[in-house]
Amino acid sequence: MSESHDSSFDDKTASSEAVQHGSGLAGRLADLTPGERDRFLLDFVRTRALEVLRTVLPAAPARIDAERSFREQAFDSLAAVALHTRLVADTGLALPVTVAFDHPTPAALARHLRARLTGEAEEEFEPAGSRWTTSPSRSSASAAGTRAAWPRPRTCGGW
Repeated sequence: MSESHDSSFDDKTASSEAVQHGSGLAGRLADLTPGERDRFLLDFVRTRALEVLRTVLPAAPARIDAERSFREQAFDSLAAVALHTRLVADTGLALPVTVAFDHPTPAALARHLRARLTGEAEEEFEPAGSRWTTSPSRSSASAAGTRAAWPRPRTCGGW
């Protein structure tokens, strides 16, 4: 049975599994099918992003959309750093502080985390029951475009 997946996400749909912490996260992923892994990590990223926004932005949006950029969803440099800190603590990975700008949507960041945690390629991402996917035409080509659209800050004062 396939369930439809809305690309927007709010805290009511957050899976309790998506709040696993630390090194247990990689172990948890190993027990899931590829589609379940992708769904789990997307929910994990959305949950963390929503938590971060609620701590740094009093009027945080109620939903995090998988395909809209973090910046479009009210993330500024402070929120991006807070998300980085939370992801490093939860995954145990050494991630660059610019991870939310290097992978500018929750779906792109979930793909990156999956690749880092499992060794799988970032292009192969399709959450079970999802109506959205990442096609090969959007993988490496969009990654190059992402770097141009989201330059890394060279000074402390902005991005």
